[in-house]
Amino acid sequence: MSKKEQSVKVQLEEKEVGGQTIQQLFIAKNLVGEITPKDNEFATHLIGGGDFVAKSLDDAVEWVLQEYNLHQ
Repeated sequence: MSKKEQSVKVQLEEKEVGGQTIQQLFIAKNLVGEITPKDNEFATHLIGGGDFVAKSLDDAVEWVLQEYNLHQ
């Protein structure tokens, strides 16, 4: 018997911190990661541990989602 697929709300919000705009990634109202632009890259921080530097915002979001799903 197959399970019914459930949709999960993923939301990306901007927040101003110390004069710098950061992106916060929420899954079902839980903060899972933050993305900070640095020069031509995006520094990501996974809440609960783990950092990564991505070349694009899309890559940074994808990494946070993958790490979140891996450790869930």
